[in-house]
Amino acid sequence: MPVLLSGLIIWGLSTVTIAAPTYIDPCAAIAGNHFSPPADALACLKSFPFNETLQSNVLATVSSVLDFYTFEDYYPKSSAPFITMKNIRAELARINSTLYEVR
Repeated sequence: MPVLLSGLIIWGLSTVTIAAPTYIDPCAAIAGNHFSPPADALACLKSFPFNETLQSNVLATVSSVLDFYTFEDYYPKSSAPFITMKNIRAELARINSTLYEVR
């Protein structure tokens, strides 16, 4: 009887499956899209650690593109979900002067 009981316990333990942890990449939802909902883009950006060098590079590139192409007249005419009117130059200055927490 003890052999049968221990055999059942071993068999029972061998049939237990443990689910592997799942990770859903929030960037996969917006990959390849020309436009993405701001909430989805923010979820992607928050999924990896902040990088100050990358921030400086992106802000410099965005500022240069605005200087070269002057898109400010285009933004107020954007379609949904990008219909919020903002002063893009002021926003870039605010982002550039904000200290962000490094995780």
